[in-house]
Amino acid sequence: MQLRKKIILLVRCLAKPVVTEFPLWVLWLVALSIGGVCDIERLWDIEFPKASYIISLLRIVGYGVCMSAMLAYLVAALAHMCRTRWVRWPLAMMALLITGTYLFIRYHYGTRLTPEIATVIRETNQGEASEYLGTYVFSLTGLPIILGLLTAMATWCGIDVWWHRGHTKFHVLSRMGAWQAALITVVALVILGGTFKMAQYWPLIDQLKHQHRSHYENFGVDALTNLMKCHHQLQRVDEQTTLSIASTQQVYSTPTQPTTSDSLTVVLVIGESYIKAHASIYGYDKPTTPIQEKERDAGRLIIFGDIVSPYSYTNSAMRCLLSVNDHASGQQWYDDPLFPAIFKHGGYAVDFWDNQREFMKGTVNTNGLNGLMYHPEIIRLCYTRINDRNSEFDGEFIEDYAAHRHDSQHELVLLHLRGQHIKAERRYPHTPQWMHFKPEDYSQHWPPLDSEGQWLVAHYDNATRYNDYVLGQIFALFANRAAVVVCLSDHGDEVYDYRGGIGRRDDNEHPELMVQYQHSIPFVVWCSPRLQQTHPQLVERIRQATERPGTLDNVSQMLLDISGIATPWYHAERDILSPTYQCPKRVVREKYDYDELTQQAE
Repeated sequence: MQLRKKIILLVRCLAKPVVTEFPLWVLWLVALSIGGVCDIERLWDIEFPKASYIISLLRIVGYGVCMSAMLAYLVAALAHMCRTRWVRWPLAMMALLITGTYLFIRYHYGTRLTPEIATVIRETNQGEASEYLGTYVFSLTGLPIILGLLTAMATWCGIDVWWHRGHTKFHVLSRMGAWQAALITVVALVILGGTFKMAQYWPLIDQLKHQHRSHYENFGVDALTNLMKCHHQLQRVDEQTTLSIASTQQVYSTPTQPTTSDSLTVVLVIGESYIKAHASIYGYDKPTTPIQEKERDAGRLIIFGDIVSPYSYTNSAMRCLLSVNDHASGQQWYDDPLFPAIFKHGGYAVDFWDNQREFMKGTVNTNGLNGLMYHPEIIRLCYTRINDRNSEFDGEFIEDYAAHRHDSQHELVLLHLRGQHIKAERRYPHTPQWMHFKPEDYSQHWPPLDSEGQWLVAHYDNATRYNDYVLGQIFALFANRAAVVVCLSDHGDEVYDYRGGIGRRDDNEHPELMVQYQHSIPFVVWCSPRLQQTHPQLVERIRQATERPGTLDNVSQMLLDISGIATPWYHAERDILSPTYQCPKRVVREKYDYDELTQQAE
C-alpha cells in the first residue's frame, strides 16, 4: 500500500503541469505537431499507396506527435511554475503564430517549413520582404488564417480563464479514477516517447557534420525537427560559402590567359521570373518583345529554345549559374570556383551591377547568396567594379551603369535585373507608354480570369514588354563594341498559365506542366555588328547551337569558350557551342527528370 501511494503521488506530481495547464498543453501540442498531421495528406496524392509507405509515414508522424507532446509538457511546466496569465497568454500567442505559419506555408506553397524556405527568408532584403507581405500574407490564403488565429486566441483565452477559475483540475488530481489514470498513462507514454526520440538527436547532430540531412527522415516532422533542419542547413550555407571562397582562390594559383588579342566584351544579363510562355519571341500571342523581334529579324539576336534551370528559386539558381561545377554529375556548387574569378585572372575587367542589392545600415549579411556574392574576399577575387545603389526600375539601373562604365580591351559585364520579380506592377513605370496591355485584353484567356486575374496578367505582360525595352538599352550600350550579350532568366514562374494563381508552387498532380513553366527559361544571345565582322566563326557556332538542349549550370562553359580564356576549368563536353557537347541529364527540383516529364506531357 505504501508503494502504491508513492506511485500515485509521483504520477500526480508529474501530471500536475499538464492538468493545471491543460488548455495551454493542448494548444502547444497542436501547434508543434500540426506540420506532421498535415503531412498525412500525402496519402491522398497516391492512388494506391503501399502499406510500407503508409506505415513509414504514420511512424514519422507518430515520432513528431511524441516530440511535440514532450515539448508541450515543458511549456506547461514553465507556465505552472510562474502561475500567472501574463506568462500563459504570451506562450499561447507563440503557439498560435507557429500554427498560422505552418498552415500558411502548407496551403499557399504546398510545402512545409524547410531549410530552403528558411534560407530564402534569411536572404530576403527589406524591399522584398515588404512586397512579400503585401502580396501573399494579405491574400485570399493569408487573411482567413489571420482572422482564424485572432478568433482562436480569443476563444482560448476564454477557456483558460474558465479552467483556472473552476475546480476541474483539482478534481482530476484529487480523485483519480480509472479513466483519469488511463488518460494520464497515455499522455505519459507519449511524453516518454518524445523524450526517447529527443535523446537520439545528439548522435544525429554529430552525423550531420559529415553526412546529408536526409537522416532527419527517421525523426518526424514536428516543429523542433524542422527548426533543427533549418538551423543545420543555414549552418551548412555558411560552411559552403567558406568552401566556395577556398575553391575560387585556387584560380589564382593556375596559369590563365586570354588566347586572343582582339578586344571583346562578354555581357551576361540575368533576368528574374521571366516566363517563355509570355514572350512573343517564343510564340506568345501578345506583342511583349518587339525590340528583340526586331533584332532577331536583323540577324543580331539568336534565340535558344530549350534551356532549363535546375531550380525555381534565385539563391540556388544563382549559385548554380556563377559556379563552374557540373550539376548533372552531382558536383556541389562550392567545389569549383566562381567563373568571374577566372575572367578577372585571365585579364578581363569584371563589372558586376546588381539591381537586387540592398544595403541595410548597421547589419552585415554574412550568409547565403548575398553573403557569398558580396563577401570581401569574393569581391577581391571576382570583380573590378560593383554598384553601390539600386534603382526603382531596371531602365534607370542600366542608365546608372552606363554612367559608371569604363571601356576595357577585354571585359565581362554581369547585369542582374529585377525583371518581373513578385509584384510585376512595380517593375515598370505606370505611364501611357508602358501600360500597353489592359484587363480587357484577357477576356478570352484560358484558364478564365476574374478582374483581379486579368490585371495581374496585364501587369506581368507590361513588365515583360518593359524588360524588352531594357534589353534594347543594353544592346544599344554595346552596339559599338565587339560584344556578345547573353540574356537569360534565373528561373521561370507562373502567371495564370495552366492553373490559377501566380508564383512557384509545387504541383504533384501535374509536375510535367509545373516544370515547363517554372524551369524552362528564355535564353537569347545578341551579337553586335562589330562582333559579326571580327568573329564570324563564333557567331556561326552560336547559330548552329540553338536547337541543342542545355542547362543553366553549363552557361559558364559557354562564356569561357566565347572569352577565349585557356583554363583547366573549361570542359568542351559541357559547352553548348562545342562540337563535342553532350547534353547532361537535366534534373530539376533535385528529383524530376525534366526531359522524361515533358515527353510524357507531349
